[in-house]
Amino acid sequence: MVIIATGISGAGKKEYLKRFEKYASSLGKRVKIYHVGELLLARAAEDGLNITHKNILNTNKHTIVALRSAVYESILNDYEKNKKKYDVVIVSIHGFFYWKKTFHHSYDHSYINKFNPDLFMTIMGDAVDIKKELDVREQRKEEKLSLEEILLWQNVETEVMMTWAGLNGKPFYAFFNTQSLATFYKLAFLPEMETVYLSMPMTHLKDEKDKKRIVEFAKKLEEYFTVFVPLEGKGGLPDVNAGLSADTLAEYTTSHQAVKVDLDLLLNQSKRIIVFFPKAVSSPGAINELREAHETNKGAWVIYPSETVSPFLTFYLDKSFKDEKDFFVFLKREQKGKKRFTEKLN
Repeated sequence: MVIIATGISGAGKKEYLKRFEKYASSLGKRVKIYHVGELLLARAAEDGLNITHKNILNTNKHTIVALRSAVYESILNDYEKNKKKYDVVIVSIHGFFYWKKTFHHSYDHSYINKFNPDLFMTIMGDAVDIKKELDVREQRKEEKLSLEEILLWQNVETEVMMTWAGLNGKPFYAFFNTQSLATFYKLAFLPEMETVYLSMPMTHLKDEKDKKRIVEFAKKLEEYFTVFVPLEGKGGLPDVNAGLSADTLAEYTTSHQAVKVDLDLLLNQSKRIIVFFPKAVSSPGAINELREAHETNKGAWVIYPSETVSPFLTFYLDKSFKDEKDFFVFLKREQKGKKRFTEKLN
């Protein structure tokens, strides 16, 4: 299997992939990762070119294209000689760079086609964490990227990769770097496992005990599905009475991008939604996600601990449960005979 993996600078893609390589190895799988950026700098040094990590994005575009082509040819040659040695080959690239307030693509369609990837994926990070990381990097600290620029950069990365996958007729998945390594493992080695989106009331659920219940629920769910979990972002959200302005731009961008990621990426790439309410609270997000799943013909299960419920909840669900215990009794019976994942998650 060949996977094209992307992620914007600072999102932790390289670190996540290296952790995955070690994790897959512990489960008996051989993984080969080609980090194109590292290989490009090494090739430049071999060719006697003065290209540094700090200023590589200032390099003449024709020089970069030539270097990248040489790296891709080297990877293809190496892969053809050694592909029987590995269970999965990952080509780690960037779809786009954001440099000097402009977007620059960093891919080559002809080589993507030569790799003939089986799937595409983008590893995302929380924009607040990405900003903290980039603000101290020698290459990026003078760019002074705003939170909204980082959010839009990540938005462009996922949209482009989704388009690539569609043009190649291959699946595309995006998920946060906080996802269990088992997520990546299942996508690569257990594609038959059903993908589900775990929805929960994030904005109005602040009790730490309830949050712990959600974490434990997600862990148990991993035994039966490939589970995509939304991120409780660290960015601020706008006051409901505050209009869009220069002062609220970051908050509105954070808010709108959260909806975009959850609906158009995490839910869209899943075949089922499971909504878990540890307690009966208001959750416009969960209701909207449930409706989206219903109207796109996805399965919809809800765990809701109350006999009194809005008709706008019951209208969009297929099956409901009073608590997680009741749910897992049903799930064990419903999934009898199907593939289960009982390995560690990280």
